[in-house]
Amino acid sequence: MVVGVGTRRALLIDSTVAVICFAWVTGPEIVRAPTESSAWAAGLLGAAAIAPTVLCRRFPVLALGCVSAVLVLAALADLRFTWLVSNAGPAFGIAVGWAAYRLPWRTSLIVCAVAAFGVSAVGFAVWSTYSEHDQDAVQLIIAIPAWLLGTLLGREGTHRDRHLTEQREIEAQKEARIRAEERLRVSREIHDVVSHSLSTIALRSGVARLVIDRDPDEARSALRAIEESSRGALDDVRRVLGTLRDTSAPICPGLSDLEPLVSTRWPGGVEVALVDRTDHAALDPQVQTTAYRIVQEALTNAVRHARATRVLIEIAMAGEELTVRVTDDGAGATAAATPGLGLTGMRERVATHGGVLTLGNVDGGYRVEAVIPL
Repeated sequence: MVVGVGTRRALLIDSTVAVICFAWVTGPEIVRAPTESSAWAAGLLGAAAIAPTVLCRRFPVLALGCVSAVLVLAALADLRFTWLVSNAGPAFGIAVGWAAYRLPWRTSLIVCAVAAFGVSAVGFAVWSTYSEHDQDAVQLIIAIPAWLLGTLLGREGTHRDRHLTEQREIEAQKEARIRAEERLRVSREIHDVVSHSLSTIALRSGVARLVIDRDPDEARSALRAIEESSRGALDDVRRVLGTLRDTSAPICPGLSDLEPLVSTRWPGGVEVALVDRTDHAALDPQVQTTAYRIVQEALTNAVRHARATRVLIEIAMAGEELTVRVTDDGAGATAAATPGLGLTGMRERVATHGGVLTLGNVDGGYRVEAVIPL
């Protein structure tokens, strides 16, 4: 794994740093005494020490071990990479820093401490055995700030990566929620359109079948209603599908579309009355769509399940609330409130606006009432 940059770019950067460090630290030794074997030995060990740093990003422990091994050989050979930095050079600092950056801080502390004290111990052992050898504990001086810097940068990188991961998870959850809400919206729209139309078609086809012999005119009327409902359903489905392709298109019908719905010739001669006391222009289109779908579903249930003969639809604005009330004289909760997607869809629509949906029996019938804050 490469931190922060692409693999090739990281390798190029690390190789460039290694070359610069070699030229800066070990190069002067060769230039100062190009004919002496010790200078070329220092150059060879210097290259061997800096080369493993190219692997620090991917294999920090291996790189630190290789650098430490080279420094131990340099100490035993009494080679100094420069008069100032001793035989540690920048390679040890780079290896320690990367180990601290990539590893958990406790692990990196142990690994770096073992490497630093190990190299220093060899240096002191050489010095105590051969006092003329000039070794020191510069590895410890280099290791401490390198480890601190690597640890701080590593923690910052960990926090940054964790934050980015959390942000990606939040975005993924947001997208999943949006997709789920969109699927739910489309499901509600398709149900409201198809359920209402199919209910009308089913009822009308039943009427036509029963009266086709004794009352051909009534049968023809039922067939016309079936034809109109089928075409209306097809148009509504096309409109819903069109909103999926064009997000700027109107989502669904509004209160102005209630009049055609109410004026439909309902099976069994059901009388439907509409009392609308609202200013359509002052209402949000989505609120109007919710009101329309509530009326449509309640009306369909009243005719299909409750066997109502009269339905009264009342829509009014009072203060900051819109009240939609559908009352029928049908069979009541047992028949009208059959659990299903329709009632669930009504509750979900009203809840979307922070409103309340109430269902229940009233004297001689059943009532659906939604109160939606504006």
